[in-house]
Amino acid sequence: IRCRYLRLFKLMVPELYLGKTTSELSRFLGSILNPDLTRSVRRDYPTPSNTIKRIMTDLNLLKLVHYTSGGAEEVWELTEYGKELYTLYRLRQFEHAVTAAPTQKEGSLPEGTPQPKAVIQSDEAVPSMEA
Repeated sequence: IRCRYLRLFKLMVPELYLGKTTSELSRFLGSILNPDLTRSVRRDYPTPSNTIKRIMTDLNLLKLVHYTSGGAEEVWELTEYGKELYTLYRLRQFEHAVTAAPTQKEGSLPEGTPQPKAVIQSDEAVPSMEA
């Protein structure tokens, strides 16, 4: 399977936030990226360890992750830079979704769909809910 590093990074961020070992990342990617859901993956290292280590080394060189010795196996975690970069990426996605929201034009939604009461379109202050 050919994957881009950005896709792999986005998939692994929740796993790496608290740290995962190479074998745990192998099982995670092996199950997530299995194109044939009827075929079971190997329990131990469904994604070969040398592949995981190569991916993680590249992400380490990009300063997105770092490893610490966790006993018999290294533990991979996000760096502060990796967290900030992913946060920026998610904020951009959120902003794009908000600005691409449909306007309240008649017929803009399928018939029978309730019209939204408001669409966020700017950075205007939100009215206070206090009485």
